[in-house]
Amino acid sequence: MLAGRAHFVDYATAPGRLYNIDWYPGMVPPVTNVDRVIGEVFAFTDESLLQVLDRFEETSPGNDENGEFRRVRHLVNVRHSKPWKSPERETWAYLYNGPIQEENRIQSGDFILHKRKH
Repeated sequence: MLAGRAHFVDYATAPGRLYNIDWYPGMVPPVTNVDRVIGEVFAFTDESLLQVLDRFEETSPGNDENGEFRRVRHLVNVRHSKPWKSPERETWAYLYNGPIQEENRIQSGDFILHKRKH
């Protein structure tokens, strides 16, 4: 889906909590100031990719409350700030809208690490 339309920039952390929803994760807003999610930042070379991702996540602008996810602007901290001067960047992120169960919380905030262990 991303091939040729986006390129990997860096790993990043974002305020939030991560939950194992099914075979995929869901991020929700943080409860405390230490709640962090680990993810990746991509830069789009094709702006239409955002609409493709919205369809994949079953959301669209103005329909945020009805879908499983909603797309929001979210402040992240990239691991290495290059090519930017500051490690803080505002990006698009998809927040989970559905019910969560605390026993499904991924404490590390890292879905890939979580899947390797389970």
